[in-house]
Amino acid sequence: MSNEIDEIKGPSSPIGVRLEEEVKRVGGVGKAEDVIRASRATLYNWFKSGLIPGTELAALADIGVDPLYVTVGRRDQGPQLFDASRSAPLSMSSQISVQVGSKEFLVSPADYRWIPFYDVEIGAGGGRVVVFNRPPKKFNAYRRDYLAERGLLDADLFEASIIGNSQFPEICDGDVILVNASDRQIRSGEIYVVQIGEEYICKYLRRLPGEPQALIEVYSMNAEEHPPFNVKEGLIGNGIEIIGNVVRHGRERNRGLR
Repeated sequence: MSNEIDEIKGPSSPIGVRLEEEVKRVGGVGKAEDVIRASRATLYNWFKSGLIPGTELAALADIGVDPLYVTVGRRDQGPQLFDASRSAPLSMSSQISVQVGSKEFLVSPADYRWIPFYDVEIGAGGGRVVVFNRPPKKFNAYRRDYLAERGLLDADLFEASIIGNSQFPEICDGDVILVNASDRQIRSGEIYVVQIGEEYICKYLRRLPGEPQALIEVYSMNAEEHPPFNVKEGLIGNGIEIIGNVVRHGRERNRGLR
């Protein structure tokens, strides 16, 4: 990868194609702009990448966009088929029994939110081609109070796996990251999932002074094996997409169970 990125090209994802189709069906980009919290340029990038935050897809559903068709290519047969809040797949009034050692506890599903885990790998190295145009492999439960304390909305979150060693020892090969797709504002020294063309990478970002426009340094903890490179800030949201901020990462001792 060169030291500076100037242009991005690549095919649209199936989700992006269906999203654009639905937006046109319900009245076009102008109507969509009235309900989303993003610019027209960002909307066009969603048409390209297919990576639209859940909250924005839910907002588009209010004007008639079919979220089920956008995500999996199947038409919605009723409101019960799409739950933008990703509530627990159980009755909120029910309780489930959880065995911990010799003790049994009753847990309410209403105390939890369900975050999608996508069977894709985000490159923490030279880059990794991944595809989000598939249903999640599974949903992992997070306590509502855990998310609320951190100001996180479940509809904005997703999990994915890391491949590569560019962020070692902070993030290791095989780790699972929790990404907040609604947080795309660059803050120097924080780590993000970034899309460059068809590749998705997990990198630190830092603003650098530059003329006529500022540069963004994309760098890794393991800089010896993965040297930094710069992109023009004007390309952010116009060819290079910040998918979201990494808010948590962890690993399983037995990765065969993931």
